[in-house]
Amino acid sequence: MKMKWKLFSVLVAVLLLPSFFLQEAGAAETTAPQVVLGIVEDVRGPSIVVKGRYYDISGAPVFTVKGVPISTDLIKKGNGVEIIIQNRVITRVTIDPLDLVK
Repeated sequence: MKMKWKLFSVLVAVLLLPSFFLQEAGAAETTAPQVVLGIVEDVRGPSIVVKGRYYDISGAPVFTVKGVPISTDLIKKGNGVEIIIQNRVITRVTIDPLDLVK
């Protein structure tokens, strides 16, 4: 009886463990990034308004289109903006450099 129980336990482990690891690997996958393109309608502290929605960009890196890092203080109403959101976190904000000149 003990031998049958050990054999059963080993068989269950061999059959179930691979599916467990496959599920864990699938859980680690991320969703496709969401891209928001628009014009900055308003700037309120660490947030900008684009297409009527508020985006808190305080923790996100901000760049020009050429990849030059800039301060969030340079973002003004009327700037063109691209916001990249990955897993509900803003991962990058890109400001149109032509709008920064105005």
